[in-house]
Amino acid sequence: MRRWARTSNLSASRKKLRGRFVLDGVDLDIPAGRSLVLIGGSGQGKSVTLKCTLGLMQPDAGQVLVDGEDITALKRSEREAAMRKFGMLFQGGALFDSLTVWENIAFRLIYADGVSRNEARERRDRNHEARAPRA
Repeated sequence: MRRWARTSNLSASRKKLRGRFVLDGVDLDIPAGRSLVLIGGSGQGKSVTLKCTLGLMQPDAGQVLVDGEDITALKRSEREAAMRKFGMLFQGGALFDSLTVWENIAFRLIYADGVSRNEARERRDRNHEARAPRA
């Protein structure tokens, strides 16, 4: 059974585009189960931060750690395996309007990984129960 990433970290990450630093010493720690919102003006590095975190772009310096493993040092096939631990929702409401919210979220499990709809629901329920506040 595949698991989600426990942690993702950018450490002293730097990235220069068109002669200008878009990321300059960025440190970021994202623990498992947490959501993160990046807000900023155009050209401030939001997309570059995400692309470096997801392994779609290499930083010029620094590390990108997923569960303690530096993905910038991995071969492509190894990096792809690490990236399967992430889920991504694109901006602009790019959901399938013919699917429910949970079906949009479970889309990869059902259609790419071949997980049955029942198993996807069970995983959702287990994750929900694990995160429910305890009295």
